[in-house]
Amino acid sequence: MTPLVPLLLWGWIPLSIYFFSKYTPQRASLLVLVGGVLFLPHIPNSLYHLPVVTITKNIILSFALLVGIVSSPKARKYKFKLEKYDYPILLWCSVVPIFSALSNRLGFYHGFNLAINQGLRWGVFYYVGRRFFTEEEHFTDICYAIIWGGILYVPLCLYEVMESPLLSINLYGFFAHDWAQHIRKGGYRPIVFMQHGLMLSLWMAFSAIVSFWFWKVKRIKKLLKVPLFIVSVTLIVMTYYTKSSGAFLFMFLVIAFAYIYSGPKSNKYIKIIIMILFIYMFTRITMLLSSTFMATYLSKIFGPARIQSLWFRLYQEEVLSRNMRGKYLFGWGGLGRGLQGGVGIVDAMWLIYYNLYGLFGLFTLYTTMLIGPWLLVRKNIKLPVEVIILSLIIIVFMIDCLLNAMNNPVYIMIAGALVSYNIELRNKKIILCDQ
Repeated sequence: MTPLVPLLLWGWIPLSIYFFSKYTPQRASLLVLVGGVLFLPHIPNSLYHLPVVTITKNIILSFALLVGIVSSPKARKYKFKLEKYDYPILLWCSVVPIFSALSNRLGFYHGFNLAINQGLRWGVFYYVGRRFFTEEEHFTDICYAIIWGGILYVPLCLYEVMESPLLSINLYGFFAHDWAQHIRKGGYRPIVFMQHGLMLSLWMAFSAIVSFWFWKVKRIKKLLKVPLFIVSVTLIVMTYYTKSSGAFLFMFLVIAFAYIYSGPKSNKYIKIIIMILFIYMFTRITMLLSSTFMATYLSKIFGPARIQSLWFRLYQEEVLSRNMRGKYLFGWGGLGRGLQGGVGIVDAMWLIYYNLYGLFGLFTLYTTMLIGPWLLVRKNIKLPVEVIILSLIIIVFMIDCLLNAMNNPVYIMIAGALVSYNIELRNKKIILCDQ
């Protein structure tokens, strides 16, 4: 590990104070969050420890945001009122981990430990989105941040595609994941400073999606005098070279949806996708949908290497579902319990939290992330294109969580922002009715 690691990690907190003193809370939050996700080192969990809290990249970002908000007079002007739509995140960050620990006789301290870490890994980012991102212009800022995040990563991705994923090793002295997983198709899968190449691929796909939708609806024509179409094509090509079939497929489908979407009438398709998400988890938990059927069907679309990866994930689902007998409601409570049957590493986020917190935790998590998009697409009104794009991003992220566990705090912040925008629309409607 190089001296740059502690310098950047702990230096991010005073930098956050500077951002919040100089910019609006919205732009300061985006600089801290997006900048941190892109450029801070993804440190191993064993590197730093505080009482109760294990220091990770996302924990540092939580600390930086909280300190920046507390130190900023501008941020204090934004009031926060708890709404009924915030109950899922409150349950997720407090009741779910404590109930799971107590139901497994692991003690209140263990549940409290889980709750503190969960609040820092999820609650802080959701809170930032809920408190500061309420207007259409704020969603425009998020979209620009995603586009610029993709643009800044293009040269870094190109370097790692050509030279191998060496940036983290050269700058920080360690590699964030398994090197073998980043050798793909006779070349290299870039990872830069993220948790995994799959996490990077999804980020680049979302950057391409946002830029393409902006070009399609003529939201902007140029970015720094460069035609937005050129920017979009560059990001699409770069997404292809990140060598993730899933991310490229997601990108292709959401871009294709841009040609189908025609206002409120098209929102029914988004609602159907959200419902399918919950139906899929139900059918896999109950074994109504067999892994053999899925693998056989998808083998007609994807190559042997991708099917092997998918088959391993489906095998994990079946083994862990069998291990949940007697623990369906509140899960195993952590500490590696419930991983019997030869499953040492679990890839899918939904499986991890189902095993940890049971059906109660799984339903709470997906409700937390999807309640914003669901409430917005239910409205029979024309929504800003930024809101539609970000809703689709959250839905795609939660679909990706059926396969992977790459927790990007930017998406959690967006989930909170979408709930906030729904509340803002409701409040404006009440004011108009009163008038």
